Amino acid sequence: MKRMLALILGTVMILGMALCGASAEEGLTDCACAEDRYATKIPVGAAAVYDPNNGLTVYTEKEGSIPYVIVHRRTPEQKFSNPANYLNNVYREHMENKYTDQYLGMVGIAKDREIGGKQLLTAEYWFKVGKYTVVQLVMIEIRDAGDVEYIVKYVKEKKEATMIALDAIVRYYRETDTETSAPAPTTEKEILKPADVSNTLVDNQNGTYWARITDTDRIMSGGFFTAELYVQDLYALDQVWALQEGDRVEVNGKVFTVKSLQPEEDGRRELYTREETDGYIVFAKTSNTACIALVNDWVPCTQVGAEKIMMPLANNFSFLWMQGDEDATVYDADSFVSLVANEETAPVLNQYNTMVRFENGLLMMIGHQDYPFGPDGTEE
Repeated sequence: MKRMLALILGTVMILGMALCGASAEEGLTDCACAEDRYATKIPVGAAAVYDPNNGLTVYTEKEGSIPYVIVHRRTPEQKFSNPANYLNNVYREHMENKYTDQYLGMVGIAKDREIGGKQLLTAEYWFKVGKYTVVQLVMIEIRDAGDVEYIVKYVKEKKEATMIALDAIVRYYRETDTETSAPAPTTEKEILKPADVSNTLVDNQNGTYWARITDTDRIMSGGFFTAELYVQDLYALDQVWALQEGDRVEVNGKVFTVKSLQPEEDGRRELYTREETDGYIVFAKTSNTACIALVNDWVPCTQVGAEKIMMPLANNFSFLWMQGDEDATVYDADSFVSLVANEETAPVLNQYNTMVRFENGLLMMIGHQDYPFGPDGTEE
């Protein structure tokens, strides 16, 4: 296993990205607010708590503490008549009265800011909590079915993760016609499954994906090949780490019953199952909130799309091929075409050992290592 991890990490370092890939929805899970009849997506493992007075609070680190994002949907009768005045005056005075001597002020005036692909009127307020400076953003999205107020709080020096969560919440916010319940917490009788990626929007402009390269026989005859795009299956780390004997978990489409989950070692925990398995299953952390499953050295993936890649490739396209423990060999566009068009020399490029990266709408890089092969492969 150590050899496999070193090879995977080697390819990841070559591509300059994290092990889990980088699709638009990777690391997110669906979240429905039945009380206010809307749904969105939140980071895997984040706690979502509803309060009828404040709306839905999504805690991006520890439940009950900063940082977090609040989503409050107003009824059509409660629409903002003057959003700018509300943020510049009404809400500013509210902050002054609430934090008194700890209030540091409002940064400028409310202005439009692009968040989650939308232009939201946004105001920024600062205040002190002990020795920390806390930033509070208040954003307003005008919607016919009910305006939405987003409130974000984070420590000034720790902005990035919270803003990533906010971006997803705003981007995927939608009203629901009927009241739908949010997914219930996992119990012993339920099956723990990887995050749902069925509604993933493929970013063929600047995205990075695991990929299976097909239609290479059409390069010469049709002037194209196909890149089937995948994301690795992600699990909520806290739910996996909480698995007990008798619980059930789905891995690569098959349900297993937990016999035991071994103690953590280097961010990994091996799963022993009641059912017979051909090899091993190990859960490996990819972040503080998510993990993947390693099955005999390969990682289960789910297809999210396919892109038809037309010839010629970009002039600065590169193919990085890691063979065994050797350093990666770099090929240009013409050399790559010659490799994959020849059945005798073509490497097996699948979603368990190959990554692709798009830049400005063009396929700019393919990174490949000969191992692992995936569930159907055998080492030569």
